[in-house]
Amino acid sequence: MTDATCIHEATHASVALHLGLTVRRLQVKGWTKVPRYCAQLYPGLVRGIPVRSPICLLEEDCLDTDPLAVLVAMAAPSYLPTDDKKINTYAGLEAMLAYRWGGKHGISHHAIQAPASRLTAELEEDIYALASRLEQEEVIDDVYLPGM
Repeated sequence: MTDATCIHEATHASVALHLGLTVRRLQVKGWTKVPRYCAQLYPGLVRGIPVRSPICLLEEDCLDTDPLAVLVAMAAPSYLPTDDKKINTYAGLEAMLAYRWGGKHGISHHAIQAPASRLTAELEEDIYALASRLEQEEVIDDVYLPGM
């Protein structure tokens, strides 16, 4: 069975790619500097500070160029439960943060929730394929979906 963290991150990446966002890196091991968009979306994170955390790393300006796509990708893992209760709880927290940020910036909860739910279901096969690859490689710099 594929690791829940890999499934979670692969869901972010698969939905982001499907929506036309660039996924620069996908990782479940190692350090990365907090990008600006993460500092804007996640309370307590500070831009540029190194963190050791799984991440689906998008373009630095993605929240400025396509906020709805970023928020949909952020909320998507909450619609694909794993066998790990902590990961599922975290996915719900991320979705709540996406809805809250969207609400403050004129994007309705429904505008985020509906495509997040639909795309997660539509892309499930691709998500599991990417999660399996991520579990083996731990860091992927050439992130793509089959057929894209």
